[in-house]
Amino acid sequence: MSMFDTTGKSSDQGPRSENTLRKLRRMNMALNHQEPDRVPISDFFWGEFTGRWRRELGLAPDANPYYHYDLDWIVNVPNFDPWIRPFETIRETPGEVVVRTGLQRGVRGNL
Repeated sequence: MSMFDTTGKSSDQGPRSENTLRKLRRMNMALNHQEPDRVPISDFFWGEFTGRWRRELGLAPDANPYYHYDLDWIVNVPNFDPWIRPFETIRETPGEVVVRTGLQRGVRGNL
């Protein structure tokens, strides 16, 4: 399971479960400075931790701690490690210059 698999194990796109709706209400209340039934719970899981967690607990290779512990929200953090390259002029006209900057946050290939 990749870090981008955030929709759960079901491929069904039917109505959201009551548990999902409860988590959504909890998050919305907290974000709107209202008091939910409890503080929304989540955590950050590094890839190396997740692999070790699966091995040590004898879990399936696709086990996901967010679902295993029924956490309220999933942390998605893009890779902000810089991949620095020189500026590149993409297009230049008398009224506009479009450049690709040297800081490409972990994205490689065509943009």
